[in-house]
Amino acid sequence: MSRSWFWLIGGPNGSGKSTFASTDIFANLSRTPESPHELAMVNPDAIAREIRIARPGAGPDEIAREAATKSDTQAHALIGEGKPLAVETVLATAKFRPSVIEAKQKNYYFGLCFVILRRAELNVARVEQRVKQDGHRVDPAKIVERYGRSLLQLKWFAPEADYFSMWDNSRTGGPPTLLVEANPQRYYVSDEVRTILDDAQTEPALKTGLRDLIDAFES
Repeated sequence: MSRSWFWLIGGPNGSGKSTFASTDIFANLSRTPESPHELAMVNPDAIAREIRIARPGAGPDEIAREAATKSDTQAHALIGEGKPLAVETVLATAKFRPSVIEAKQKNYYFGLCFVILRRAELNVARVEQRVKQDGHRVDPAKIVERYGRSLLQLKWFAPEADYFSMWDNSRTGGPPTLLVEANPQRYYVSDEVRTILDDAQTEPALKTGLRDLIDAFES
């Protein structure tokens, strides 16, 4: 009997979650014998874009709140119907914990792919570049704040996952680099993690997050 997957594609604003969701990497991860059906993709950024087009006078905070509400409603409905889904999220709060618990109670597998950049200033720069291409703006101070908060959330979400991976998407124009991967059969930490931990330019919050992850999986 097939089991559906509930995927979260997490990471700070500007990390490249939407791009990662469209890669062969994620397609190969999410196309499993247990869940052969096509995933329903829930993307708050895409919803925000639709709202902005429909209501050009709406402010960015209003649009963000409405997009978050609509994406949460969509995800909850899909889980209620037992359908496979993937949700893109900054993962800066614990709001998806009840959804993960509900999905697992409904016999879902839970997968988490977390996409990160080595420095929060890169996230700010990428969001500004996205704005120039008609993307939505996010206050730089919020981007920096959420960078650390989303890494802290991994302490709960990563150990709950039936599949977890963390990807460094700092390099422009190339595929992301796998940093950490864990499932019931395999736990892997790449050599690149040591490079990141030893790099004085790496965001301290990322170093802490990586050490916490390693401690969580090795304990």
